[in-house]
Amino acid sequence: MLYLSEHPFLFAHFLNSFYLALYKSLYATIMKRMNKFLLFALFMVSLLTLSSCSPKMAPVNTLRRLSTNLETKGETYSLKDWNKAKNKYVKANQKIVKHRSEYSTAELAEIATLQAKCITGFGKGVTMSAARGVAGVTAGVKSVIDEIKELIEAFGKKGSNTQP
Repeated sequence: MLYLSEHPFLFAHFLNSFYLALYKSLYATIMKRMNKFLLFALFMVSLLTLSSCSPKMAPVNTLRRLSTNLETKGETYSLKDWNKAKNKYVKANQKIVKHRSEYSTAELAEIATLQAKCITGFGKGVTMSAARGVAGVTAGVKSVIDEIKELIEAFGKKGSNTQP
């Protein structure tokens, strides 16, 4: 009978072949799983990249969220909140004016509706703040409305130049 302990070279060869087979098996399993994971990660990244909204729709989505927030939470806004809302509105409208020629008629109608909802929210903010007697907030919201009027005038002027 052959004992591996009596033949150290055979024992070393046996261990080497055993660990090599184990390594190959584990390596193959890990690589299969890793390939599936990498393919899944690549798929998700490409899906997110391809499905992200275009730059022209980002300000419309901002207006949509802002109008919802003004309708639901506008009564509790502080002066800081009104200034944040004003800045969001101004930036969104500046981007809309920039991409105005790229919007369809339906999109322009939706934008006008969202702008009207935002302006209504700002107006309600003035009346609610006045009812609460908060002079600072009322003044802040009035400045927001003045800036909105200027943006609407700029939007109308730019729009009249691009349409026949």
